[in-house]
Amino acid sequence: CSIYEFGDHCVAQPGACTDQWPTGGVWKSAACEAGADGIMKCWRCSPPRFALDWRFAVSFFVFLWNNAFNLALGQIIIAMAVSLWFFSSEKRTKFVVLPGVKTVFRYHLGTVAFGSFIIALVQFIRYVMKYFEKQSEAQKNRVMVVLLKCLQCCIWCFEKCIKFLN
Repeated sequence: CSIYEFGDHCVAQPGACTDQWPTGGVWKSAACEAGADGIMKCWRCSPPRFALDWRFAVSFFVFLWNNAFNLALGQIIIAMAVSLWFFSSEKRTKFVVLPGVKTVFRYHLGTVAFGSFIIALVQFIRYVMKYFEKQSEAQKNRVMVVLLKCLQCCIWCFEKCIKFLN
C-alpha cells in the first residue's frame, strides 16, 4: 500500500507505484507486512511531488492564452505602426507608435483575444495528448504511444496553419 491508500482498495502490488505518470517515489518500510501469498511486502509508494488536476489545467490554459495574446498584441501593434508610417505623407516628422497602440486597443483587441484563444486551445489539446503519451509510456503501451505521437504531429501541423492565418 502507498501512504495515501487506505482501506480495501490498497493493492500492495509490485510496480503499482510506477504505472502512472507522474510517478511518485518508492521507499522501504521498516514494518513489513506478509501478503496472502506469504511474500513480505516491505516497499511503499509515496505520492508524486505534483498533481495534475483541473486547477493545474485551468492555470496552464490561462498561461497559454496569455502567451498567445501577448505575442499577437506585439505583432499587431508593430503592423499597425508600420502601416500608419507607410501611408502617412510626412514620414520623418510623425510619431506613429502611440496612435497605432490606440487604434489596436480601441478597434482590434477583441480580434487579438479571440485569435489567441483559438491558438491556446489547440496548444492545450496538443499538451493533453503529450500527457496521455506519458501515461501510455508509463504503462508500456507502445501502440497507444505511436498513435498519440501521430495525433500530436497532426495537431502541431494544424497549430502552425492557424498561427499563419492568425
